[in-house]
Amino acid sequence: WALALGILLLGMAVLFVFTVINSFSTLIFAADKFRKDKKVDLAKAWFAMKKKFAPVLGLVIFFKVLIMIFGSLSVAPLWLVMNGTAGVGMVAMYPLIFLFSILAILVCSFLLVYSTAFVVLEDYTFGQAVKESWQLFIGHWLVNLEMAVIIFFINLLAGLVMIVAALIIGVPVLITFLFSLFIQFPPLATVAIALGLLLFILVVLFIASWMGAYQVAAWVLLFRRMHAGTAMSKLIRWAHYLKINKV
Repeated sequence: WALALGILLLGMAVLFVFTVINSFSTLIFAADKFRKDKKVDLAKAWFAMKKKFAPVLGLVIFFKVLIMIFGSLSVAPLWLVMNGTAGVGMVAMYPLIFLFSILAILVCSFLLVYSTAFVVLEDYTFGQAVKESWQLFIGHWLVNLEMAVIIFFINLLAGLVMIVAALIIGVPVLITFLFSLFIQFPPLATVAIALGLLLFILVVLFIASWMGAYQVAAWVLLFRRMHAGTAMSKLIRWAHYLKINKV
């Protein structure tokens, strides 16, 4: 039974990875089609993306490993500082190391979407996709930074929505819980807490999935604009506008 259980768990893990990777490719493909106002059969697109599974999986593993490395780099010096084994130089350099690591993680996140878009939309190979995505980022780094800031504030807004949702759900649950204590009927409190948690989890999953889809779609649209050479930084536009007005 141990072997059967192991095979079952391995099969479920493989199915999960395949579903996640294929859905990621399908989302990029669909976002590009919606940009052109074309209807997309998501079922057909999902099955069509199976041929992109291997290179996209390679890209995800490659960039996720880099993200893990930079994530470890951001916390390793702090661990040394907390254990008292870091020198004065390490303590002084930690803010710079942390900032560099965070920026590197952000860049890897950008490159993952761009390289996957090159594979899915342009039929690039793994190496070509990584190379071209890096060049695309270097040529439009300010535009990418502006997009990251915009999405950061949208994420903050989504976080506030989750807090409000928690309060809306939590207040009735708390009232029901106190009422169950008053009438000395514990099952009512159990049911209220269970339903409240279930509802909150559903809300969080809905918001998280919507935000994930929105962010990927936004980066794909930016990818197309940068690849076409039509993307321009808003800061540069404003600076140019102010310069013209002064003249």
